[in-house]
Amino acid sequence: MKMLRMYIKDIFGVKEIDLDTAGLYFIGCGGANAAGKTSVCHALLLALCKKRDLDFDTKNVIREGETEGRVVVELTGDEELMEDDRITVELVYTRKSDNRIHEEINVFDSVGDSSPEPRTLLDRLFKMRAMDPLSWYQKSEEEQHKTLADLAGIDLEAFDADYSETFEKRTGVGRDGKQLAGELAGLKEYKNVPAEKVSITDLMAEMEQAQLVMHARTELNNQIASKKDAISFYSERIAKAEAEIKTLKKEIKEWTGQVAKINDQRTVAEEELAKTSCQSSRINELRADIASADATNKRIELKKKRDKVESHLNEAREVYRLMSDRLQEIKREKHAAVAEASLPVDGLQLTENGVLLNGLPFSQASTMQRIMTSTRIAMAANPTLRLLVCKHGSELDVFALQALEQLCREQKFQMLVEIVTRSNADRDVCSLVLDGGEAVVI
Repeated sequence: MKMLRMYIKDIFGVKEIDLDTAGLYFIGCGGANAAGKTSVCHALLLALCKKRDLDFDTKNVIREGETEGRVVVELTGDEELMEDDRITVELVYTRKSDNRIHEEINVFDSVGDSSPEPRTLLDRLFKMRAMDPLSWYQKSEEEQHKTLADLAGIDLEAFDADYSETFEKRTGVGRDGKQLAGELAGLKEYKNVPAEKVSITDLMAEMEQAQLVMHARTELNNQIASKKDAISFYSERIAKAEAEIKTLKKEIKEWTGQVAKINDQRTVAEEELAKTSCQSSRINELRADIASADATNKRIELKKKRDKVESHLNEAREVYRLMSDRLQEIKREKHAAVAEASLPVDGLQLTENGVLLNGLPFSQASTMQRIMTSTRIAMAANPTLRLLVCKHGSELDVFALQALEQLCREQKFQMLVEIVTRSNADRDVCSLVLDGGEAVVI
C-alpha cells in the first residue's frame, strides 16, 4: 500500500496543506525552523500509527485559536478489503466547550462507505511503526540489538527471563544443598541397625509369657519328683507284697495299674518339660534386648534422620544438576535463535549482545552505511504500508538524500523527509515547502 494524497488542516502548527503524493517516492517537506515541517510528520503519524508508538505529545493537537483539526490520508486499495481503487483515512479532532479534545477516526472505501471499527481495520491492514528510519543507527547498541531481535521475531526478554528465573532457582537449590550437606556431616552414620524401632512392650509381653512357661516347668518338675516318690513307695509295697502274692493278687493287679497310669503321666510331664527347655535362655536374651532397646531405638531414629537428610541432599544435587543443564540449554537456544535470525540487510548480523555489519561492530561502519542500513530496517518493519516518516533529514548531506531517494525507488517505498531549507538547492529536493504552516511551494 502507498499514500496517494495527504491533506492536513489546523493540526499542530499546520494551517492547511493538500499534497498529491501519487507517484512520489521521496517526499521532501522543507521550510525554515518553526515553519510546520514537524507538524506535517506528526499529523501523518497520528492518522496511521497507534498512540503507544508515538514519541510526541498530542495535548495541543488542534492549532491555537481553532476548534477543529483534520487529517485526511488517501491510500491505495487492498485485496483484503476487496477494494482495488483506494481507501481514505480521516482523523478529526474537535475542541469541546470545556477545552477537552474529542477524537474521531473513520476509514472509507472508494464509494464512501465507512468501517465500523476503523482502528481495528487499520491494525489488520498494516502495523506502521512510528520509527524514524534514520533514528535506529543513532540508538544505543542495546536498543539496536533489541529492535533487530523484535524484527526477526526473537523474544530475547523471554530467554533472559527464563535464564534469570532458572538461575535464581538453582541458587536456592544450591543453598539448600549446602545446608543439607552440613547437616549430614554432623550426623553419625549407623550401620547394621534394624529398620524399625524395637518394641519394649512386645519384649515385656514375651518375657511375661516365658516366665509363665518357666513357672509351669517348675510345677511339672515338682509333679515328676512326686511321681517318682510315689513309684518308689509302690515299688517297695510291691516287693513286700510279692511274698504275699498268692493272697494279694487282687491288690497287685490294682497297684500295677496305678503304676502304669502314673508312669504315663510322668512321660507326658517329661515331654512337656523337654518342650520348654529353651525358655530359660530366651528369658536371658529378652532381658538383654530390653536393656538395650532404648539405645537401639535411638540409633534407629538417628539412622532414619541421616538417611532422610542424605536423600534430600541427593535430590537437591540432582535438581541443581538439571537446572545447570537448563541454563546451558537456554544459552544454546538463545545463541541458535540469534545465529539463525533473518535480517533485512546483507552482512548484518546479530550476536548475543551486539550488532555486526560485515563482521565488524555496527558502530564502526561509515555514516552512509549506517544510514542505509537503518532505512532498510525501517522498510522491513513496514512491509504492507510502504511509507516512512523521517524527522532527521536536515542532518543528511545531498549525497545521502540522493542515495535514500534511489533506495526508495528501488524498493518501491515512500519516505516523507523533513528538511530545513537553507538554500535553493535544499528547496529543489522538496515536494512541499512550508512557511507559517502553509505550503508556499508544491
